[in-house]
Amino acid sequence: MEFSVQEIEGLAPDESSIRSGKGLAKPASWQEVGEEDGFLWGLCKGSGSKPYQVRVDASQSEVGFSCSCPSRKIPCKHVLGLLFLRAENGKALGGSCPDWVQEWREKRARRQGAASGQEAGDGARKKSKKKNVSFAERVEAHLPLMTEGMDLLSERMIDAVRHGVSAGWLHDLSKRLVDTQLPGLALMIGKMEKEYEGCKDEESLERLVTLMGRLQLLVEAFRGRDRLSEAERYDLFLALGMTLDKEQVLAGGERLGGVWRVLGVAMEEFGRIRERRVWLGNDEGATALIQDYAPQKVGFPGVFNPGDTFAGEVAFYPGTVRQRALTTENFVPAPEAEPPVVDAALAVQRVREQMAANPWLWRWPLQLSAVRLHCGKEGELQVFLADGRKLPLVVSCSERMAWALHALTLASPVHCFGEWTGSGFLPLRAWREGALPWERAYPVDTFL
Repeated sequence: MEFSVQEIEGLAPDESSIRSGKGLAKPASWQEVGEEDGFLWGLCKGSGSKPYQVRVDASQSEVGFSCSCPSRKIPCKHVLGLLFLRAENGKALGGSCPDWVQEWREKRARRQGAASGQEAGDGARKKSKKKNVSFAERVEAHLPLMTEGMDLLSERMIDAVRHGVSAGWLHDLSKRLVDTQLPGLALMIGKMEKEYEGCKDEESLERLVTLMGRLQLLVEAFRGRDRLSEAERYDLFLALGMTLDKEQVLAGGERLGGVWRVLGVAMEEFGRIRERRVWLGNDEGATALIQDYAPQKVGFPGVFNPGDTFAGEVAFYPGTVRQRALTTENFVPAPEAEPPVVDAALAVQRVREQMAANPWLWRWPLQLSAVRLHCGKEGELQVFLADGRKLPLVVSCSERMAWALHALTLASPVHCFGEWTGSGFLPLRAWREGALPWERAYPVDTFL
């Protein structure tokens, strides 16, 4: 393993990283360094009680590296410092490969093996699709990479508790989770990053900590996945970002027919991707979520406006809670009709049961009847139910929009549909006899 100073500088993300890395290229900065079979490692003294674990794989043409520090720069100054130290030393550092390096070597070997399998060619991929690979088989194929990503997340969560988080730390972690086939977790980290940017009070900090708690719950569930039921495993892996082919859902998913009304529509943006959530409801109180994603400036399939009515069947995705679904081939427009009145107490109880059954869901449908809005002492808006109970209102859009909803409830109570986010009620549509309905403008920009 031979690196010139110029080659190392070529790996650096910027000039400041080069300067910082050269500053660490001295034995006093390291508790331990070693080298074996093209792998280089070291324990670099940091600001915390434990040194950063630095690893470099130069056994192949493409150099790999890893560091337990929270820096979002790749490679970080610790990796560069170790390489500069090796270049100045001019000879192998020696030493016996410790367990934490050996584990990383094995993970890289598994990941490269999985990547080799994926590079079998377009013909092999088309053949795989024709075989209609089951969800369980797809999960099994991705498990090595997913396990690596979950281990990384666990390490970073411990670092976050000890040293705190930063926007750069969250951005880097999100990118690495995408690389390890965990886009669902990357999305959660993106939500944390958004929350971190607006963290100005104790309430924002509480939401950030809640997100971290949900991440840790996912880590524990993944490690104990063998003890979960089949439906619970579906919930877990769908939350981690695994997808189920629509053809499989339409062929084997539970179907429910009838007259469906569009209760509300919400849209969110995640970088270059937009999400549309269409909530349907029928006369029996059942709900279904039609969830689609599209790049910026690309339209969504189908047209769904709040208040539209359709007749036909929907096919539900598997899981403990019947929520996400697909419209089937016989789903067609029908004469318009208002949704039925739903008992608020029963609706709230239904949300509680769904939250207990599947804690990985982000949104739960909630339809309320005969509600008013009330302004609290500190200017916050609350939803008052007919029985006197109140729910916090998530005001994620402009205050003008929230006050427009407030004005609608002044004359008389309204029926309202929205999403329970875990921390509050996000209204999407409200209506009452003799007045134009209120509908939320897009996009929705709240994450909790």
